Amino acid sequence: MATSVFEVDCHVHAGAERRGVALQQFEAALRERGIRCAGLVDHAEFYIADKPRPFVEALRGAGCPYAENADGFVAFCGDVRALRASSDLRLACGLESEFIDRTPQDLLGPPDFVAHCFKVRGDGKDFGVEAAERIRRFAAWVRPSGKPAVVHHPFRCRVLAYRELLARGEAPAPERFITPDDVRRIADAVGEAGLFIEVNLSTVHSIGDSPEALALYVHAVRLLIAEGPRLTLGSDAHGTAGLALTAGMRRAVSETGLTPAHLQAACDRLFGGTCAA
Repeated sequence: MATSVFEVDCHVHAGAERRGVALQQFEAALRERGIRCAGLVDHAEFYIADKPRPFVEALRGAGCPYAENADGFVAFCGDVRALRASSDLRLACGLESEFIDRTPQDLLGPPDFVAHCFKVRGDGKDFGVEAAERIRRFAAWVRPSGKPAVVHHPFRCRVLAYRELLARGEAPAPERFITPDDVRRIADAVGEAGLFIEVNLSTVHSIGDSPEALALYVHAVRLLIAEGPRLTLGSDAHGTAGLALTAGMRRAVSETGLTPAHLQAACDRLFGGTCAA
């Protein structure tokens, strides 16, 4: 078992947005950070014909090293597997899809695991109900592939919505904005489908200098851990610089109570065993 939760990072973007950085440089950066197990992922939207505008913009000037179609994603997965064969790190390749209705099923074949870029704010709706519905849609979509599947950054959009309310002086108490019932519905949907769900470090970075929003995120993750779903930890790094751990990230994870034991199922299923050195 890993001796620190920070030896595991299941969410590192290392494909179309590499901007000239070789995968071997990612490997070196992972090792320098003390990471033993890493999920190297890319957005499905870079490789589909009907690219949403934000992904078209992201590719401009990025120097994408792959063809912007299914063959390109196959090449990315092949590069990760070639690196894995020569590395002492445990590496897996993943596909992250936000727009699952636009992502063809044949893209689910090449990767080791599939993830959903989860974006639910709960504006005008019950957050827990809407989130659980979205998770069940993702589960139904990914099920035919038989691949391990992860819900990425489940609370990010909700927490950022809370930060907006704070700025307007309209925010309720944290325990009323993400409730135990909300998290229970999310955990039930994840558990029913046998999915993993992520504790996302970039959410801490996105919160900025708002202690109230950070308290909400820690509150939500604590509730999630208590519900007992299978967890992953991800930096959501886009580039090697994003792998750096801030003091705020370390403190937030410590306050959630996340331990290496919570990540062992991810080590077993995504990486084929222990993440210890």
